[in-house]
Amino acid sequence: MEDIKFLGNMTEEYAIDICNWNYDGGYSVYNMPSFDEAKKKNYSIANPSRYSEYLCYGINKELVAYIKLNFKENNEIYVGIGLKPNVTGKGLGKHILNFALEYIKQNYASYTPMLEVSSWNTRAIKCYTAVGFKPVKTIMQTDKNGVECEFVIMKYEI
Repeated sequence: MEDIKFLGNMTEEYAIDICNWNYDGGYSVYNMPSFDEAKKKNYSIANPSRYSEYLCYGINKELVAYIKLNFKENNEIYVGIGLKPNVTGKGLGKHILNFALEYIKQNYASYTPMLEVSSWNTRAIKCYTAVGFKPVKTIMQTDKNGVECEFVIMKYEI
């Protein structure tokens, strides 16, 4: 794996780049609206006051991944991950998640890392399981496109 480097927190430039990422097939559910539309809808990715919730990673200074941290009740921190479409399926997700877990350990040691993933996304579930996340329950909820879907809630277990 090429050298993956922490690029910093989200910037408007990174957010615009991410909003232009375009996934194919069933993964298109992860496509973002344009940056301007995300701004109108007050998505966190287009809200500078929330940029500290995002950690951005790159290869040769090119943005290839981000982590979003979402703090919940009961000292849970939900981890969201996004990979640039042309680097998915190559094992990069495991590296990025390990970076995020180390960041949480160093900065939020009292928090339990959690995540939620669409139950159909077996590629992501395999990645999450490989780094130590275990399924704890499934829930039905509406995705960002208004479709009722089954999600798996996973908890990081050391």
